[in-house]
Amino acid sequence: MFELADPPDYEPVPAASVASRAYREGRDPVDLAYDLLLADNGRAFLYLPVLNYDDGTSTRRARCSRTRTQCPVSVTAART
Repeated sequence: MFELADPPDYEPVPAASVASRAYREGRDPVDLAYDLLLADNGRAFLYLPVLNYDDGTSTRRARCSRTRTQCPVSVTAART
């Protein structure tokens, strides 16, 4: 789980995860996640990539770099 900042980073490094940040700060990850959600007057988002994402590497990027194909990219705005 990651903080979705402005501008959003849809391929964050593992060290930017809520768990990693909480460990470095000596905090409980749930407490940090709650504090992050309260940012921006409670309008902040957390990002949980679950599909096409493995060990901090976008599988779309890896697949495209091996096959010399043009892979479509779709980005949806998280904030309105």
